[in-house]
Amino acid sequence: MELTLSMLQMQAALAQAEIPAAAGTGVQPVSPQLAASFEAMMQNGVMTSAAPSSDPAGTMVSEVLRGEDTALQAVSNDMLFMLNNSNGMSMQELTSATMAIQIESTSMQVDLQTKMAVVNSSKEALETLMKNQ
Repeated sequence: MELTLSMLQMQAALAQAEIPAAAGTGVQPVSPQLAASFEAMMQNGVMTSAAPSSDPAGTMVSEVLRGEDTALQAVSNDMLFMLNNSNGMSMQELTSATMAIQIESTSMQVDLQTKMAVVNSSKEALETLMKNQ
């Protein structure tokens, strides 16, 4: 059994039970308009890209993240294409497509792990530098 309540329904139930929404937590109650706006945002799963930044460091990081996102999306699209068209493929085509997706996925993972190693080593170098000063 699954029970789903919207934020507005939860607030209405709390108001009827005369239980403060944030009793003892120090949190201010949320207005129904804000709750409705949050609920609408959560229902809409598509996120838009952020406005471009003028910060060169933020731009570099966002470029790396966009590249990783594009690579992940390409692997996902290739997998979906293969799954949707596997009925019309021969065994050799299916095996070839599977191997191509595995290579693409592995390449993406190696690239991501390499970038993470660079980030971690840079972070450790900065920590050491700050510790020594």
